[in-house]
Amino acid sequence: MILILLYQIYGTIYFKIEIPHTQTIIGTEEYFSVYIKSPREIELETELGDAKEIISQLEAQLDNAKQETKVLNDNLKNAEKQIQTLENQIRSLKEEIEALNNKQ
Repeated sequence: MILILLYQIYGTIYFKIEIPHTQTIIGTEEYFSVYIKSPREIELETELGDAKEIISQLEAQLDNAKQETKVLNDNLKNAEKQIQTLENQIRSLKEEIEALNNKQ
């Protein structure tokens, strides 16, 4: 006998199939289960997938921002070195000008 129920059932459903022993056949039992997701569970899995995709995109943006920050910091260090070099050159030129002015 097969009984089909048309209810909204979610979760794990366990089944047992039993064939009774008779004079012509050997009886047997078989067990199996089926898992049915609820609409809410399906919705939450979809939302979780979307959230994971957003997190992945944000992590990629963060990595890019970190790389850009490193480049900018390197550029800043180079600019500071160039400024220091120019300041030293200016100081040397001022000293040379002052020395020339003192000779006159």
